[in-house]
Amino acid sequence: MVSSINPLRGGEWLPGEELRAKALEVCANNTDVLLNVAEIDHLDASALQILLAVDQDRREKGRHVFLENASPQLRQWFRYAGAPDHLFSPPSEKP
Repeated sequence: MVSSINPLRGGEWLPGEELRAKALEVCANNTDVLLNVAEIDHLDASALQILLAVDQDRREKGRHVFLENASPQLRQWFRYAGAPDHLFSPPSEKP
């Protein structure tokens, strides 16, 4: 089962408080988490912190986080920040 978070509004990341509230809501479920980031080409520090926390929570529960439709620019920003590459692999492709 997969829960989705829409992390953007008007092509920008949601404000940290809103993204955090959505993340807490889906973390209450025992599901994988999918975020469609097709319209985003930059990294927001608050979003990175929240997504890494969600990823850790999901991995501790044997679940996954997947950033769908990430642009090459966004992927590069995540790599610069030290985020794990598995965020860009669909759950079915995870080891």
